[in-house]
Formats: sequence, structure tokens, C-alpha cells
Amino acid sequence: LAFGHGIHRCLGAPLAKAEAEIVLGAVLRRHPSVRLAVAAQDVQWRRTRLVRGLAALPLLG
Repeated sequence: LAFGHGIHRCLGAPLAKAEAEIVLGAVLRRHPSVRLAVAAQDVQWRRTRLVRGLAALPLLG
């Protein structure tokens, strides 16, 4: 998720990040067999200067 930067940064960013963390934790607790399909160092990141994020998140389970 992108929340902007500086004076234009989204005021709801901390809440959205906390919600995402809670949801991901709940999903992983409910499905404990879920794991990365590749080594952590092989996860592909998007190559952009503006937004840092995953290009894909390959999972098994």
C-alpha cells in the first residue's frame, strides 16, 4: 500500500498498517501450514523509486 510522503502523507496510514498486520496474523494463525514457496532472499521486489513493495508473494500451504 502506498500512503504518500511528507505533508501529503495519508493520515490513516498507521491505522491501515495496523489493520493489515492484524489481518495477516489472523490468516496465518488460521492457516498455520502457509509458508513461502521460495527462500526469503528470493522473494521478488518491485523495482521503483516511488513505492516499495513485493512483485509477488509465492506461498504454499
